[in-house]
Amino acid sequence: MAFTLATAQFKSNYGTFMTELASGDAYDISYWTCTDNNPNTGCLAHALGNTEIGDGPKYKGRGYTQLTGKYNYAREENRTGYPLINNPDLVAKEKHLSADILINGALNGVFRGKKLSDYDQPDGSFDFYNSRDIINDDVSERGSSFASIAHSYLLIFNKYNYE
Repeated sequence: MAFTLATAQFKSNYGTFMTELASGDAYDISYWTCTDNNPNTGCLAHALGNTEIGDGPKYKGRGYTQLTGKYNYAREENRTGYPLINNPDLVAKEKHLSADILINGALNGVFRGKKLSDYDQPDGSFDFYNSRDIINDDVSERGSSFASIAHSYLLIFNKYNYE
């Protein structure tokens, strides 16, 4: 629970910013010199499944996790049944859907192949610092502030003996 609440706070300011403030151009094929549709060639647009001009802004970050990229929207459309490819704004508008995407992604490792259970420690604690890698690969840049937020939630849960 501490991880999911910290993520919602960290990525969207508790749902205040359910749509990424940036234009999404940096995720567009027109921004990169992408010579093919191979997602493994270092082209961010292709890695996100954005293969058509305009996909970057269309599939920019939304929701509590800032879900980004046509590939991720298609995966969540298939999983949830919501028409996200044709209406990606649903991730921002339907907060229950956004919460579902966050919780499922964290539990099952769908964002980056890492899941909550990967950060359970042998002593019963949880590695909040590195768990940031569940959603983004910017642990060294933002792991400390994320961990601080998550620990504050954990302290509150412990205060009230919530498990």
